[in-house]
Amino acid sequence: MKLPTIVLLVFLTSNCIAQDNKFALSVQINTQEQVSYSHVTNYGGVFARENNERDNYYSFSGVVKYNLKNNTSLRLKVGFSKLSFGSDTTYHDSTYETNSNQSAKQTNYHFALGIEKEIITGKVNLYVGFQTPVNIYGQTTYESLYEYHFISTGVIWYSNQINGRQKNGFSIGLSGFTGFAFNITNRFAVFGEYSFAIMYAKIGGEDEFTSVSVQSGTINKITVTTVNNKFEKFGVLEQVGSFGLSFKL
Repeated sequence: MKLPTIVLLVFLTSNCIAQDNKFALSVQINTQEQVSYSHVTNYGGVFARENNERDNYYSFSGVVKYNLKNNTSLRLKVGFSKLSFGSDTTYHDSTYETNSNQSAKQTNYHFALGIEKEIITGKVNLYVGFQTPVNIYGQTTYESLYEYHFISTGVIWYSNQINGRQKNGFSIGLSGFTGFAFNITNRFAVFGEYSFAIMYAKIGGEDEFTSVSVQSGTINKITVTTVNNKFEKFGVLEQVGSFGLSFKL
């Protein structure tokens, strides 16, 4: 096949795609969820995903849209979020110093299938829609270390280490969303979106914590504690904001 023919085919194909724009892809950064309850374990100070006292949180998603007709699209959203909590506290007097360190980590996965309608189109598009979000919450791992030592020698007199895990869970519900897209070109756009959901959530269960106490270099006590930390509720309200970049195929 000659080069002019190939160039013509590529041009015609890309032109048809540009006119059709059946599919669109987007990547987005999501804000921390704002929920209507706080789920905090009652052992060892572990903070679950809903507690406000967390240090690091980030969430990313990808969205695939299929244009049906009349500016109406089906959409599938897939994403994940990671969060971690940490604290480091030191106390001392003239003889002793105590150090306390705590950390917790969790990874979650998010899915949503929905429908979207553009109500204003142009350089700036405004859209609304509904979707069914499903959140899969990963197991929370927790570590805590408490040390009590002499300042003069640095010798540890007493230490206590706790390792635990908080069981995973899920939530499912119905969400409404609205957003805008600013079209940079015919294919590229930047957008912002806000969603509000009512969810059924089931998180936690028989969480297990292992505590090891050491005094003067000798293991003093090993304790395994099981805590019933189950949370189950219908009517949990959740809000999420996001922004990102979209591309029409």
